[in-house]
Amino acid sequence: MKRDLRRIFSLLSLIGLGLALTLPIKAQKTAKTPKTDSAKVELFFKKSGINYLTGKDIWIVKAGKTDHIFAVGKGYLVGFAVLAEKDKIKFTTESLTAMLRFNGEVDSVNIRITEEGHVEIGLEATVRLLDQKEFNRLVNQLLGSTELANTRLQPYLIK
Repeated sequence: MKRDLRRIFSLLSLIGLGLALTLPIKAQKTAKTPKTDSAKVELFFKKSGINYLTGKDIWIVKAGKTDHIFAVGKGYLVGFAVLAEKDKIKFTTESLTAMLRFNGEVDSVNIRITEEGHVEIGLEATVRLLDQKEFNRLVNQLLGSTELANTRLQPYLIK
C-alpha cells in the first residue's frame, strides 16, 4: 500500500512539474519604453537631475556662461557648445595642435571646426544604445570638457 502511494505521489509530482514548466510565465510589469528617440531623451533628462530648457527635440543646458545644445534626429543624440566664433580665434599651428591634443585626451567628446568656421565641442551617440547611466556620463562629460577646452583655447582667443 505504501509503495502504491509513493508511486501515485511521484506520478502526481511529475505531472505537476510538467504543467508548471509548460504554463506561460507571467511577465513582470515593466515601465513603458518611450516610443520615440525624443521621448527617450526627454525621460533621460528628467531622471538625470540636470536643469534644462526644452523645445521640440531640443534641450539646452546652461553651465557657467555656456549654452550646451542637445538635439535628436535620425537615431542620434548630438550635443554641442560653441567655444569660439570664427572671428574670435586665431587659427595657428599652435591652436590647431591644442585642439588635436585635447581630442586625444578626452573620451566621447571632441573639438571641431564647423563649416562656418566656428570652433565647437560636441558629442554624438546612438539613442538606441543609450541607457540612463551612459546618458548621464556623456552629458556630464560634455559639460565638464567645455570648461577644460575653454581654458586650453584661451591663449588663442581674440578679445
